[in-house]
Parts: sequence; structure tokens; C-alpha cells
Amino acid sequence: MKVLWFTNTPSLASQYYGFSNTSGGWISSLESAIHENTDFKIAIAFFTESIKGSMVWGKTVYYPIHKNGNIIQKLFDRHFNCLNELKYLKHYLKIIDDFRPDIIQIFGTENGFSYLCGNTTLPVCIHLQGILTDCQHYFSPGKISRWDLLKYSSLGKILKGTSLLHVYWNLKKRAKRELRLFPLCHYYFGRTIYDKSFVENHAPSATYFNCNELLRKEFYQTKRWNYPKNRGNVLLTINNGEIYKGIDIILETASLLKKAGFSFEWRIAGVDQSNVVLNLFENKLKLSHNDLSINLLGELNADEIVDQMIRSDLFIHTSRIDNSPNSICEAMLVGMPVIAFNVGGISSLIDNRCGILINQVEPAALSKEIISALSNSDHLISIGKNARLIALERHNPTKLIDDIKYAYQKILQNE
Repeated sequence: MKVLWFTNTPSLASQYYGFSNTSGGWISSLESAIHENTDFKIAIAFFTESIKGSMVWGKTVYYPIHKNGNIIQKLFDRHFNCLNELKYLKHYLKIIDDFRPDIIQIFGTENGFSYLCGNTTLPVCIHLQGILTDCQHYFSPGKISRWDLLKYSSLGKILKGTSLLHVYWNLKKRAKRELRLFPLCHYYFGRTIYDKSFVENHAPSATYFNCNELLRKEFYQTKRWNYPKNRGNVLLTINNGEIYKGIDIILETASLLKKAGFSFEWRIAGVDQSNVVLNLFENKLKLSHNDLSINLLGELNADEIVDQMIRSDLFIHTSRIDNSPNSICEAMLVGMPVIAFNVGGISSLIDNRCGILINQVEPAALSKEIISALSNSDHLISIGKNARLIALERHNPTKLIDDIKYAYQKILQNE
């Protein structure tokens, strides 16, 4: 079987094409597992700024889709929010014609690859990641105005068309595209009650397959979380700096913990001092992470994240909306107890056996649960052990490959 993936990352060829070593980790794991456990031939198509061309490396053919246009054109597109809706369709079709796959799999609805639905006779399935339609509603909490999105962006970002306001406009436009194209796809892969419901509502005639994600290999290794009682209440959050990921909630919760006289250190991976969203909320809330025992770790690779997990006491996920965040799944696989808000698809990942779900998206509710959880070490140890067992079953590589093979075969039988 020949399968063509359209992804946001070059996967195992990320370094060659100039992507960071933290991008697309789970897709890389899936690519490796496919080659190790099947005789499928894989090709991967992806957007890149690199001038490097297509190549065969190992068992995969890589097809870069170059973002063309000069600097003036790119500035124009960003300032006037041009998605270039059908500009790249001919590139997608050329790749299909060259590789001649049996099936096409699109990872996510963010980049407009969904235009292939209805423009090729080949079967197309979309592996759902985040859902932009809902993310846009949580992009700007009530305390943040559109003016703030511009005001707290640097002049350089405003001139380049990459300010928070430009990002917001772009997200809204891509969300509209997502909704417009969603009913055109006949097959979806998902793994939560949330994304299944979204498919049922917006593509009722589509077939939905349950397919979990293979996590990065580092989180399956021998290092495990434990709970030494003398560590000092170390909290860990992985955050990509998006507004809806709850940096404001972290600041406000840390402030409440301080006022309650609770001793802690809150480590945040993925964010550093230069993050524009952090600067925005610090200014709006009149709170500084430096005064709140918040330690910014910046971007970390998988090994560094594992090390942080086993040196922390509690994993805190503060997002206002999410489908199935891999950060939660990775923490569970290491055996960490997790606290998260009951939003999106998170209740499909954790329950009271293996984590703590909070129904109110409020700093006060989160601070209360943090203090309560860290006062009961036996409970933390119990949910950490359960989290590990549940994650091992959910992200079992053999089962995941079997699920994908089954889905591919059913799709081809239906065509």
C-alpha cells in the first residue's frame, strides 16, 4: 500500500529541512513505527521556507511545498490576511501524480490541505489535531481587547504583519475555511468525545475512526515519575505561548497561591522572557512572573522535558480549549499526576482515577486543587501509577499500527 501524508512537519527529515528539533515529534514516531511494522510505502508533503527539493531518505519520499513569493508579496499577504486559498492545490496534485498513492492522509485542518477533498478521486482521510473553529472563540479572553493585541505587539511585528492582531485575524479566516471544507471529507481519524462530536455535527455523512497517537519514544523509556516528599511543591506546565493556552491563568493562580502563603515553584516549558503573550498578560494583570516563583524554561527537547517531569510534583494544564494535547498524554506516560480544566476532549484522556479535572476555568478553582492535591501524597502516587497504566494502553504502538491498518483497509474497501 502506498500512503501519502500531508503534514505540518517534515517528520524524520525535520533537521534536514531546517525545522526545530521539537517539531512534529509524534508524527516522526508514527513514521518510524509504520516502517518497522508494515510494508507500506510512505510519502510526506509539507510546507517549508527551505529551498531544498524533494528527496528519498530511508523508506520515505519527502515532498517540500515551497512558500513562494517575494518579501513584498509575503508582507501583502500577511497584512491583508490572504490565505491564497487555491494557490497551492496544483502543487498537491502534482505530488499525487508523482507518487501515485492508494490513500491520502491529512494531519490537521490548519494549512488548507483539505482542498484535496473533492479535487482528487483518491480517498482522503483527515487526522484531527486541534479544531480551529473552537480555538478562535478562546483566542482573546474577555480582559483582552483587539487594541491590546496590537498595543502589546512590537513595532517590528506590526510592520511585518505578525502581531497578535494579525494572528487573530488569520486564525478566524482559517477557521471559516475549516468549516467550509469540513463536510467535503468522507473519513476522519480522532480519539476524543469532543472531536467525534464535531465530526458528527459538521460532517454527518463522514466515517469516523478512533485512532490514538503514538508519542515520542523518549516518554516510553525507563525514567519514571516518583514523589519524594522533600522536593518543595514543583509544578510543571508545557505551554506554546498561544493566548488560549492560559498564561494569564498561570499568573493569576500563582498570585493566589502566594497570597495563601503556599510555597511552590512553577516551571513553564515552551515560553521564555521574550514571549509576547506573557508580556501582554503581565502588563494587563500587573503581575510579573519574576515575583511569583515562575521559572521560564524556554523551548525544550523531549529528553529535557522528561527530566523536568521526573523532577516535578504535579503537571498543570491550563488551556481553555484543547482536543487531545500530547503534553498531557506524555506526562501520563511518565507516570505524572495531572490537573487540567475539563474542556474540549480532555475528559477523554483523564478522569478521577488518573488525574484531576476542574469544571470551572478559574484561577481560584485551580489554586484550590493544587493545594489540595499536594497535601495528599498517597493520592498523587495512586493517580500517577494509574495514569502510566492507562497511557501505556492508549498509546501502545502495536495497537495503534493495527488501528491505522484497519482504517486504511476499510477506507479502500468503501471506495
